[in-house]
Amino acid sequence: MLQNLNIDIRDCYLLAEQCRQWAELAPTPSAKTRYLNMERRWLSLAHGYEFADRLSDHTAPSTCG
Repeated sequence: MLQNLNIDIRDCYLLAEQCRQWAELAPTPSAKTRYLNMERRWLSLAHGYEFADRLSDHTAPSTCG
């Protein structure tokens, strides 16, 4: 899973951007709210993946011997 983390992060940001674009084109206020909520969730997931990536870098065994 960790090897695909950067791809997952990128995909989350792309999906968040797509939701933002859909929100701008939404025909109703409720649709706009739904798209903005989806954008927020995608960004939250991306941030979680970024945290996991940083954490795995920090906890990786040292190669110094």
